[in-house]
Amino acid sequence: MRHDMARPFPTGRSAVEGVPSRPCTLSDNVARRLTASLQLDHSSERSEETEIWKPLGSWTRLPGRSCNPRYSQSFTTYYKPSGMNQTRIMEILHAAKKLAQEYRTLTGKPSASPARSPNNDVARILGIELTPARQAGYDAVEHQDGKTRYLQIKGRCLLPGCKPGQRVGSIDITKEWDAVLLVLLDENFEATEIYEGQLADVLRELAVPGSKARNERGALAVSKFKYIAKLRWPQGRS
Repeated sequence: MRHDMARPFPTGRSAVEGVPSRPCTLSDNVARRLTASLQLDHSSERSEETEIWKPLGSWTRLPGRSCNPRYSQSFTTYYKPSGMNQTRIMEILHAAKKLAQEYRTLTGKPSASPARSPNNDVARILGIELTPARQAGYDAVEHQDGKTRYLQIKGRCLLPGCKPGQRVGSIDITKEWDAVLLVLLDENFEATEIYEGQLADVLRELAVPGSKARNERGALAVSKFKYIAKLRWPQGRS
C-alpha cells in the first residue's frame, strides 16, 4: 500500500528540512541515521557564507565508520563549498603539487605525504640509511655490529579512539629483507612509536591460517605486529 506523500515533516531536534518522516524506501533505522547525520546547525555562530552540517550527539555512528567522531573525517564538521572555499582549496592543491614536484626532484620518490612516507622520520630517529626509490624488497639499510640489515618500513596513522583491527600495509615476503619496522603516527602525522618485527616472527605469523588479508596480502593487524615485535623507539618503554 502506498503512503501519502503529503504527510507532514517531523519537527524538533531530529528534524531535517526537506526530509519527510514517511514514506521512506530505506528501513526506519537507516533513515534515522541519515537524518541524524544530516542535522543542520542553525546556530548564530554560523557564518553568512557557510552552512555547517553536524551529526546529532558526539557519538553518532554511521554504517562502515569505526573511529572516534571527534577525530574521524567522517564525523568532523563539514562546510558547504562556497566560492571563497573553492578558491582556497585550489590554492592549497596548487601549493601541494609544487611541493610534490620538488620532493620528487630531490628524492626520486613520487609522494611527499607525511601520512604515507614515514621513512624520513625513521631515518632521523634510528639513524638508518634510506635506499633509493623503487628499491625492491626493502626501504632502508642498517649497519649494526658489523652486519648489514635490510629493513622494510611500514607506517600507520592511528586516530584517537580508533577501533581495534587496524592493519599494517602489505609485507612483501618474496624479496630479501631482515626485519620490518612499523612506525605509528598520531593524528598530526608525528611518529609516536617504532616497532621492529624480525623476519622469522613475521613469516610465522603471516602463515597462520584463517585470514585472507594475512595469508594472501601479507597484512598483519597492528596489535598482532606489536605483540610479536620489539619496541625500538622510544627506548625505556615496554
